[in-house]
Amino acid sequence: MRIATWNVNSLKARLPRVEEWLADVQPDVLCMQETKLADDAFPALTFSSLGYECAHHGQGQWNGVAILSRVGLTDVVANFADGGEPDPDARIITAVCEGVRVSSVYVPNGRSLDHEHYQYKLRWMAQLRRHVAALATPSDQVVVAGDFNIAPTDEDVYDPRKFIGATHVSPEERAELAALCDWGMEDLFRRHHPEDRIYSWWDYRAGDFHQGRGLRIDLVLGTAAVAERSTFAVIDRNARKGQSPSDRAGHRGPGVNDRFALDRMAGDTRADLAEACRQIIDELASSTADSAAFAAAAQAVQQAVAILHDRSHGRPYEGGEASLADYQDHLFIDHSPLVGVLNPLAPPLSLEADGTRVIGRVTFGAAYEGPPGCVHGGFIAASFDEVLGFAQGLTGKPGMTGRLTISYRSPTPLFQELEFVGDVERVDGRKIFTRAELRVAAHQRLCAEAEGLFISMKPEVFQRLMRDRGDEEPAG
Repeated sequence: MRIATWNVNSLKARLPRVEEWLADVQPDVLCMQETKLADDAFPALTFSSLGYECAHHGQGQWNGVAILSRVGLTDVVANFADGGEPDPDARIITAVCEGVRVSSVYVPNGRSLDHEHYQYKLRWMAQLRRHVAALATPSDQVVVAGDFNIAPTDEDVYDPRKFIGATHVSPEERAELAALCDWGMEDLFRRHHPEDRIYSWWDYRAGDFHQGRGLRIDLVLGTAAVAERSTFAVIDRNARKGQSPSDRAGHRGPGVNDRFALDRMAGDTRADLAEACRQIIDELASSTADSAAFAAAAQAVQQAVAILHDRSHGRPYEGGEASLADYQDHLFIDHSPLVGVLNPLAPPLSLEADGTRVIGRVTFGAAYEGPPGCVHGGFIAASFDEVLGFAQGLTGKPGMTGRLTISYRSPTPLFQELEFVGDVERVDGRKIFTRAELRVAAHQRLCAEAEGLFISMKPEVFQRLMRDRGDEEPAG
C-alpha cells in the first residue's frame, strides 16, 4: 500500500494538478488538507473516475480534509472521536483503508506564542492523541498523516535561529507531537531519511523554494505494525513546481510491502531570475565594492537585459475576470509589486489568511532603509495596503483602496521579522472597512497601525480597466 499526504492549499485551484499527480504516482491512499471546499462542492465524481473512493470533511472557504482510497474506505469518522468537544473547524477525518486506520489531519497553525490560537493548537494536539487512542491500540495498523504545522526537530528547519520565539518549533508543540509518538507512533520519513535539509513547506512569496529555505512540517506517523513493513518514503518536490503549485510538496510513504496562506509561479526559471534580481538589489544597497567590481556587475546585468529585450514583450494580467470572482486563487499576485514571486520589486512579504484575518510576515533588508536602521515609512504603508487589500478581497467583494490612514507608533527596525495582522471590521454596501497592526515579531512591540476603506469594484468597472489597459507595453 502506498500512502501519501498533500496540503493542496485549495483543491478548486489545484484540481488539475492533483488529477495529474494521481495518474502519475498512483498512490493507494491520499490524505489531503486545506481543500477549502464544502462537502457538496467536493469533486467526488472526478476522483471516482480515477478509481478512488472519497471521504471529505469540509466547511467551505477554509480548512477541509479528505481521504481518497482505491483499496477500500470504511468506518469513516469526521471530526474527533474521543467523546470530547467537536472541533469547530474541519481539520481531521479518519477511515479504514485495507485494514489500516488512516487519519488525515490539518493541525492549527498557532499564529504566535501569545495568541489564543496557539493554545488551541496545543489542545488540538492533545485531543488528537485521545482520538487515536479511542479508535485503536498501539499494536493496530494506524497512520496519522497530514500538515502538522510542527517541525519535529531543528534538523527539520533551514535556520533554527530565525524561528526563536516562533510557532512550529516551540518546546510545547514538539512535546505534544512527541507525546503522540510515545503513545506508539513513529515518524516514518525519518525511519528512511535521517539526513537534514529535507523540507515539505516553503514560503511561496519570498523565493524560498529556490533558495532551500524550508520546513518539514508535513508528516506521516505510523504504529510499529506499519513502520516495520514500510519500505520507502519520499517528499515529492516536483509537486511543488510548475504552474499554480501548492506551497507544499507531496509526501509519499510508507510503501508497505511493496507530499504542500496565496507560490503560484509561471515557471521555475522565471522565478529564479526574479530572485536573482532581488539579490542584486540587496547587494547593491549595502556593497562597498570598488568601481571595477561595479562595472563588471553592470556589464553582466546589461547582457541579461539584452537577452530578454529581443524576446516578445507584453503585460499579461493573469486572472482576468476571475480576479473578482475568486480573489484568493487568481494568479495576478505573481506580478504584484509587493508579494509577487515573479516581480523583483516585491519585498519578501508573505501572507497567510484565516477567514478575513490576514497575517503578513516580512524582514526588510538594507534596500528598504529610511531613517538610520529603520524601514522607510512608504514601504510600511504599501505593505499595510497589501495586507488589508488581501483581507477585504476575501469578503468575496474585492475592490480598490479608497482611503488608507497610517499611525506610526515607534521605529520599525530593519533585519528583524515583522508581523502585520489585518482584518475586516465591517461591510457597509460597497464600503469595506479594515484595520491592521504592525509589530516586531520577536517581542510584539507595536510599530504602526492602519485603517483602510476599500470600495468594492463593479464587474463592469474592472472590465473597462482591463480593456483600457491593454496587454502591450506602451510605446516610447
